[in-house]
Amino acid sequence: MQKIKTNKLSAKNPYLILSIFMAIFLISSNIHSTLDFSAESIEDPQNDYSNLPELSISSELPIDHPEYTNPTEPILPLESPNDSTRKIAVFMWASDAGNQKAIDKYKVYINNPFSESNYDLILEYKDNFQGRITFDEIDAIENANDHIFFFLWGHGAYLEDIDDSCVCLNGNTTYYQDSDNLYSSDLVRYIDLLEAATISILVESCESGGFVDDFKGSNVMVISTSSKSLSSWMTDYNGIEEGIFSHHFFFYLLMMKTPTLIGNALKDSYDVYKIARKYCDENKTERIYLFGILIKTIIHELDQNPQINIGCNYI
Repeated sequence: MQKIKTNKLSAKNPYLILSIFMAIFLISSNIHSTLDFSAESIEDPQNDYSNLPELSISSELPIDHPEYTNPTEPILPLESPNDSTRKIAVFMWASDAGNQKAIDKYKVYINNPFSESNYDLILEYKDNFQGRITFDEIDAIENANDHIFFFLWGHGAYLEDIDDSCVCLNGNTTYYQDSDNLYSSDLVRYIDLLEAATISILVESCESGGFVDDFKGSNVMVISTSSKSLSSWMTDYNGIEEGIFSHHFFFYLLMMKTPTLIGNALKDSYDVYKIARKYCDENKTERIYLFGILIKTIIHELDQNPQINIGCNYI
């Protein structure tokens, strides 16, 4: 993960009253986009995103929302009837690349009071990746009716000699020991252990395109925030360091799951991917507003070229 500098005016994180006002604000206002969504999209020139809300501080839910408690504990008990259907989110991340504030915010975005489709079980592995052991733990919890979403966040690299991308999930990037890394070919084998009805994966890491390549042709949805040869960039958003792609992906995922705010402009996870990818184009200028007032300008100087294997197209 690489950091870029921005011209910014800092603002405090919003509180509950701001999130309530956000809902009213988005419903009642005709907000223009910070990017040219009316232009042809990268994969599908048929889509017109001109009416989507811009990403602004007024649009962000607070990480201390009362609907979300105990961020490091599962929302449901681990023991669950085998015939139940649940949505499970798994956050695996390293503290030398990610941070708890961003992770907690993403949890709120996928489990918020405005959403029509929340997660039943949230698991978090911070600097605690143990390879097959970790996936055996998940395998013991899930069943064939479940839908699982993995978010992997850490420093990474593409290893040309073995044709694998890897992400370091134990906060030990200086040494890049095998025990700290999750390799793309190993992830294929670990995912094969699971019975879940649908599995989706987002890898926030440099040179992570190998994860998409290794899953091509499968029914697993895999998104990498960069290609095998490019870095993933991160910057400060309202006092929280985040990957540029993930920041926008989770926001528009929130929008997709909350159609009462924006209608049906975003129909599926693939649409969300295409929107987030636009923010990662070379020489793209992003402007962030607080209630119509420009408070921050970000110039993305380098391309990331995010990749996708559509697979199940379900998050």
